[in-house]
Amino acid sequence: MGEENTVTNFLIAIPLAITIAFFSYQLKYLTLGGSISQFIIAVAIFGAGSIKWSIPILIFFFSSSIITRISYKENNLKNYLHQVSRNHFQVLANGGVSGLLAVIYFIHNNETIYYLFLASLSVVCSDTWSTEIGTLIKSNTYNIVNLQKVEPGYSGGISLVGSLGGLLGALAIALSGFLLIDFNFNIFVIIIASGILGNLLDSLLGSVVQLKYTCSICNKTVETKIHCGSGTKYLRGLNWMNNDTVNFIASISGVFFFIILNKIL
Repeated sequence: MGEENTVTNFLIAIPLAITIAFFSYQLKYLTLGGSISQFIIAVAIFGAGSIKWSIPILIFFFSSSIITRISYKENNLKNYLHQVSRNHFQVLANGGVSGLLAVIYFIHNNETIYYLFLASLSVVCSDTWSTEIGTLIKSNTYNIVNLQKVEPGYSGGISLVGSLGGLLGALAIALSGFLLIDFNFNIFVIIIASGILGNLLDSLLGSVVQLKYTCSICNKTVETKIHCGSGTKYLRGLNWMNNDTVNFIASISGVFFFIILNKIL
């Protein structure tokens, strides 16, 4: 990438990232910390990766934000605007790997790194879509480990509707990734498969090791220390393995799933 093109990319990236972060905060898609984190990641992706990297990350962010907002609005009319705002931990968990890969691509300019970026993004989009669509369109949901029935939205739960949502999320990223480059069917399939496998790993970690609490008011299994306006009690899981950590591990797994599948297929 020439020096002139590099400067141009970043001159475009900075105001674009500021605009997106500002409106994300104003629309309550993100908290202030989340908006700042998004700005940093957006500059890295828009500036270092250029337009072909920008399209998939924008599709992920805005589609996921809209789906999440609709899901929260339908399930919690009073508090959905507050709950739906993603903080900096959530932004970094879902987009941190993508930003890092954009910087690596800027240094090495290897097309494989772009595919790794799509695979990682495919996981987080698949996970977000499956969770929110599965919560919005309620259907029988089962624990991925023991197949016991659980509530929609339960970390570690899977459902037919949620799985279809996850497939669509992975498909959306794979399609957007090839809008400006030559289509490669084998890579296209691997990106989708990586997203689905990473989503399943997310559910597995959510069921087995993610930190969970019991609400002393409604007696539900939850992921937060406060629920129903009261403190919750530790139930199970590793103290450091919250939902953001699970999402971050899952996003990294997309990179490894792509590498493995690309060698096999």
